[in-house]
Amino acid sequence: MRVSIIGTGRVAGVLAPALASAGVPVVALAGRASARADALAARTPGARAVNAQSAVDRADLVLLAVPDDAIASVCAGLHWRAEVACVHLSGATELGALDAAAQAGAAVGGLHPLVAFAEAEAARAALAGAVWGVEAPSDNLRAALEGLVARLGGTPLRIPPGGRALYHAGANYAAAFLVATLAEGARLWAHLGVDEGTALAALLPLARGALGGVARTGLVGSLPGPLARGDVGTIQRHVEALQAEVPDALPFYREVSRAALKVARAQGLDAGRSAALSAALRPADDVG
Repeated sequence: MRVSIIGTGRVAGVLAPALASAGVPVVALAGRASARADALAARTPGARAVNAQSAVDRADLVLLAVPDDAIASVCAGLHWRAEVACVHLSGATELGALDAAAQAGAAVGGLHPLVAFAEAEAARAALAGAVWGVEAPSDNLRAALEGLVARLGGTPLRIPPGGRALYHAGANYAAAFLVATLAEGARLWAHLGVDEGTALAALLPLARGALGGVARTGLVGSLPGPLARGDVGTIQRHVEALQAEVPDALPFYREVSRAALKVARAQGLDAGRSAALSAALRPADDVG
């Protein structure tokens, strides 16, 4: 299967050389900046930097590695044929964005690596063993995409039609929201005079330990901290300190704590302590 990639950003920058290294013929690369396409082609054996239409014409499978909001317009601006497959790499975008290709008879699909691409080296290392969201109405294309994932050492996860936004929202909890949670923790410590580097050096081992517990035992049984113990007094002190020192952080703390409390209940937290913790997390003016 001859593959072309349209887009030369971070995802394409990792994926194109990885596919070529796995023995998948990457024949063409196209992007708005010709210099970036040339540079990526130089790192991708067998690939040539061409314009977008030429990338479509040369391939059996075209991967659209462009921003989500550009997928539909890029697709609509190209001439497609029945013998080619058009697949975007977005997690949340539904396949309707590829209607222009589908109407021309092309097979369409979505292929989304559950990998953080902020750092290229880390992303390259993470591809082997990564889970990939796969969606394709065509059984043949779905099988081809799952085979592509296998060549890269990954595992396919089938996404049902209409489920991409929910799938992608769930993935954000494990990546972007995890970073946001650590940022909130570091922000609280900044009020104690602790700089960000020192805070992360202390907080990251806690995060890794918690994730390691999840990996070993699953979600139920791995929740640490005062909510898991049913320590009402500690939670009350947290709330009081936040109210006094960083009141704008309190809504986030409450919402995350309520989510964690659900896990604590599943771990066996008794009803009395659960009710007391819920009360401690409730705003003073909330009489519901």
